[in-house]
Amino acid sequence: MQFRLTNTLTREKQTFTPIDPNNVGLYVCGVTPYDNSHIGHARAYVVFDVLYRLLRHIYGENHVTYVRNFTDIADEIIKRAAERNEEPTALAEHHIQSFYADMDALNVLRPNIEPRVSTHIGSMVEMTDELLAKGYAYVTPSGDVIYRTQKFPRFGQLARRKLDEQQHGSRVAEDTEKESPNDFVLWKANAKSATKMEQAFNPKDYGAQHFSAPGRPGWHIECSAMSRQHLGPTFDIHGGGEDLQFPHHCCEIAQSEALLPAGQPMANYWLHNGFITVGGTKMSKSLGNFTTIKDALQKYSPEAIRLWLLQTHYRKPVDYSDEALKAAQQRANRWQRISEEIMPDHLLNVPLPKEFIEALADDLNTSEAMAILESWPDKIGKVRMMQFLGLLVRAQSMEESPEEIQLLLDRKKARIEKNFPESDRLRDLLKEEHGIIVEDGPNGQTWRRA
Repeated sequence: MQFRLTNTLTREKQTFTPIDPNNVGLYVCGVTPYDNSHIGHARAYVVFDVLYRLLRHIYGENHVTYVRNFTDIADEIIKRAAERNEEPTALAEHHIQSFYADMDALNVLRPNIEPRVSTHIGSMVEMTDELLAKGYAYVTPSGDVIYRTQKFPRFGQLARRKLDEQQHGSRVAEDTEKESPNDFVLWKANAKSATKMEQAFNPKDYGAQHFSAPGRPGWHIECSAMSRQHLGPTFDIHGGGEDLQFPHHCCEIAQSEALLPAGQPMANYWLHNGFITVGGTKMSKSLGNFTTIKDALQKYSPEAIRLWLLQTHYRKPVDYSDEALKAAQQRANRWQRISEEIMPDHLLNVPLPKEFIEALADDLNTSEAMAILESWPDKIGKVRMMQFLGLLVRAQSMEESPEEIQLLLDRKKARIEKNFPESDRLRDLLKEEHGIIVEDGPNGQTWRRA
């Protein structure tokens, strides 16, 4: 089977060849936790969740390392915390837990490693110091450390932008201390602090030799440092939303590859998912046209949202509308009724259809995979494919133990045999000792955690 992915850097579909098949590395840019995540975030993390599942299927569960970060130190967090008179750390932690709740609801598997900026300051200071030592960065009079883009001629190549056509790629206001407006911040000194609630770190405490102003890392250096620490200087796949191509990923490449031998890339494959749109316009918090994941979950089931996100190829835009979600909900309900006829133990050791895996291995073609699922004649095979795509949200979030599965099977058998006293006893046992609420409906026995 050939596994191919569209590499944003080359704009070509390429055969995926890992650096080490025993340790495939995947890095995906995470959220800045200053607010509830919106449905656009859901698309990125559902897409890369399916990629993670596929990599584990092909190479083995213990042979894939998935890293997704939290940017828990950022201007947005500091500004929002100041507005609410909160500590930035507390605000960030609240929204990290909110993000986890959203991802768990959508059946997104947890990555192997979830680094936070706040616990990786040393790595960022070290990398900034190396860039200064090699002449790729400079210190401004106010203490900022700025990347010198003119020294990296390939800057912007990922996004097909020429250096003289670009806008600077930092999260700070335009700065007259820069040598070029295209230069971007590596370290933001507190000399320009807008609030008294900023999180400041002393680079000397982390061994810095070439800069000394207390402050915090710039946005882009964070992912370069964390990916290098956890996956090495060159790894297999770097992913994220289409909006991160420029400036974020272009800046990452400039930072990381400036410290590598000529020709050695930061990542061998770059993958970017398309936007969520509303009436053809990109969904974003800045435009105010966004829907949070929590709000969407109030109206539609997790299965419907996940199905809606996956029925379009990941590189294409997806338009958010009630009509589209209602159609997905109807389809999800139909599939759910089929899944309720299959007990989880029936899925053990059920092989996935070859055609299904081949579709996913062709640039993560989830729309084709779902078409195969739809037309598959065997119910157990159909539900097995649903399970692989993460569409059995209720069942997978259960994580039933073998004992619980047996109790559910015994109760189902008692109902079929009309042994209602035994059925009631098992229902009560499941609720009281295992926290499982069993319900009987027109489609048979269903259950959920209390």
